[in-house]
Amino acid sequence: MSLGATLLLSWFCHAADVLFLSTLKGAELAIVQGMMLTADVLSPNEWAQKSTSDFESYKAIIVGDPDELDVRLLDPLVSSRKKWSPAIKGNIIIIGSDPQSFTSRRSGANEETVYRHRPGGS
Repeated sequence: MSLGATLLLSWFCHAADVLFLSTLKGAELAIVQGMMLTADVLSPNEWAQKSTSDFESYKAIIVGDPDELDVRLLDPLVSSRKKWSPAIKGNIIIIGSDPQSFTSRRSGANEETVYRHRPGGS
């Protein structure tokens, strides 16, 4: 799986509240906001302070494509995995297509196309 992989946890199209880590929000945040969903964006320190029950309150946790390829961006997720991973009780979707880096190379492809053509999407 590439660092730019997107994890959609829970059934994205039904999400009332979506959680992002500030260092891994990518273009996915704008797409979520464009879909009229609410989103919380937490700094690594704020993320570390969350409990399992805090993570359970979200319908989706999205790990977006980073602006830079630095595996240390995953450190907050790895160090807190015992808190957030038990909170995941729904569907898990992994997209490793890195649309931000490759959309300019394919005619008609963009991030919006990738997310709109998900299961249950329009």
